Amino acid sequence: MIEGLDISHWQGNIDWDAVPEKYKWIAMKASEGGGFKDSRFAQNFDGAKRTGRKVISYHFHRGNSGVAFQKANWLGAIGGREIDGFGLDVESRDGVTVQVLRNRVYWSLRAAEELEVPVIVYTADWFWSNPLDRQILPINPPNSSDPAVDPKIIASGWDLWVASWPSGNVDRIPTTQPVLPHGWVRKSGEIERDWSIWQYTSRGNVPGIAGNVDKNIMRDEYFALLGGAEEPPPEPPPDGRIDALEERVDDIVETLQSVE
Repeated sequence: MIEGLDISHWQGNIDWDAVPEKYKWIAMKASEGGGFKDSRFAQNFDGAKRTGRKVISYHFHRGNSGVAFQKANWLGAIGGREIDGFGLDVESRDGVTVQVLRNRVYWSLRAAEELEVPVIVYTADWFWSNPLDRQILPINPPNSSDPAVDPKIIASGWDLWVASWPSGNVDRIPTTQPVLPHGWVRKSGEIERDWSIWQYTSRGNVPGIAGNVDKNIMRDEYFALLGGAEEPPPEPPPDGRIDALEERVDDIVETLQSVE
């Protein structure tokens, strides 16, 4: 597992040289809805890249804003920077129907794929499982001549960045598993979908960052998709320890033989 953080302008001015190297990737807010751009995105991007970290830019999706407006906003915020991944933060209905929200989420994800980087959905069980995935409604195509889309295609088509804070919301990596949104199951038929990123606390404390910050863990396989190297396997014990162990085994065998 690869540790990482997600940040926005709420974290203020970050001292990137003080942020520990173990946080090898940073997800940072770039935009929201059809018009808001995060004032710290450019500064955070430069700081994270300068200190050798992978960057996921994320867009906070607003249900009451059309796909074209939101796409134009995140493209404007990213401004041609070479991001390593893109996240769509889905946790706000904004008064629209389930049908409208699901359609806009789906087509926003399709639009984000034009960035040609891995695209991931950030959400939580408390939001996604009601209303997004329990009501069986088709995803309307953008043009009436297009075929309808299976509503489960979002969960089966994109990786999951799940927000799931264990009891107490404490600043340590949990030993349990997160609560998955409905539709993202550990095994469903021949399709295996599980979380790729787990935001496990909103109360993280990190040198170089004032106040609380969201902490996450990422699967090695997804980090590799971002262009990062997977964590190497543990090194074997030094040869001297192996030799000593072999000698000890020989002594035990010799003792047992003498007893016989």
